[in-house]
Amino acid sequence: MTSYILIQVVFLPIIAAIFILFIRFPKGLKKGPKKGHHAGWITIATLIYTSFLLGKTGLNIFKNGPVFEGYVMGPDVSLNLLADGLSLPIALIVNLICLALAFYS
Repeated sequence: MTSYILIQVVFLPIIAAIFILFIRFPKGLKKGPKKGHHAGWITIATLIYTSFLLGKTGLNIFKNGPVFEGYVMGPDVSLNLLADGLSLPIALIVNLICLALAFYS
C-alpha cells in the first residue's frame, strides 16, 4: 500500500508557492492593489503540515526501516523517493528552518 507521504512533502510546497503567486498578483504582473496578506499563513500552514508528515515518516523509519515510494510516469521514466535515517533528519531540519523563517517574516 502506497502512503503518498513523500510525494506530498516534495510537491505540496511547490503547489502552495504557485497558489501564492496567483493570489498576490490576481491580474497578472500588473501594478495595483496586492491581495497577498494571506500568503504568509498559507506558507506556514504548508510547512507545518509537511513537518508533521516528516515526523510521521520518522516514526515509521524508526519502527520499520527506510520508506520507499516509487511512481511510474512512463515506460522508461519513474520517480523514486526514499527516506532513510540520513535523509529524513536533513529534510526535517531544512523544513523546520524554513518554518522558523516563515514565522519570522
